[in-house]
Amino acid sequence: MVRAIRCCLKSNFHTMLRAPSTWMLLAYVTLLADLYARGIRRFCAEVEESATGVYFVLFINNPYRAMLFVIGIFMLFLNIPFISNTSDYEIPRMGRRRWLAGQTVYLLTASGWYVMASEIICALLLLPRLKLSLEWGRVFTTLARTSAGTTFAFGLNLDYGVFSRFAGGEAVFWNYVITTGVCFFFANLLFTLHLWAGRLLAFCITGVGILLPVLTDVLGGGMRYILSPLSWVQFSRVDRIMTYAIPSLGFVMAALFLGNILLFVLNIIRIRRFEWKR
Repeated sequence: MVRAIRCCLKSNFHTMLRAPSTWMLLAYVTLLADLYARGIRRFCAEVEESATGVYFVLFINNPYRAMLFVIGIFMLFLNIPFISNTSDYEIPRMGRRRWLAGQTVYLLTASGWYVMASEIICALLLLPRLKLSLEWGRVFTTLARTSAGTTFAFGLNLDYGVFSRFAGGEAVFWNYVITTGVCFFFANLLFTLHLWAGRLLAFCITGVGILLPVLTDVLGGGMRYILSPLSWVQFSRVDRIMTYAIPSLGFVMAALFLGNILLFVLNIIRIRRFEWKR
């Protein structure tokens, strides 16, 4: 099993890192994040202070930016379900279930890589005014609590409630875990729907799922943040305890775990009779 998983990881990462779409995706994240990092850099230069490396948590704390970020999985997993010219040889040799386990581990690992790469990009965009710390720091605290946030970081949605509920390092950790889990969930959903319904429906249904928080913001509804996985990556919409409208960290982790387990079970059921088509 371990050998099969390692083989799938090596093959898929080799393909992903050589694909132009992967580097286009990282360039797209860089350009999007830089739109807001410019204001932070200007403010840092104005007050002669350095910002800490928590920018990604604040950058993604918006339904539209969260949507634009997570929709990047379509570019990251363009070749899903990872059938290649050698699949007819590799899959019978390692077995369908082992192959499926390898692809599932790859989806999780690649999702974590995507989030980590984006966090590093966001931190580097603050150079030369970057302080190697995971505290909120005086720069972001001032931007959140004063009108300077409107002047220098317009549209960044600096919610001071996040600062009061979570320490900086704690927010970075949980945001990384949850964002990776959400990306993995939508990638897993894309994989499952491809096995059961085909490529076109898989992309359409997954796309609607990613758009859900934007639609619920327009339509309203008390449960919209609890029911939308994409809302969970926005830390102004997550708390330590569960309320009627805001999910808790425990609820989010349990929902992501159970959701991905359900999708994996559906994949196991389907993989037995799935016909390979390149």
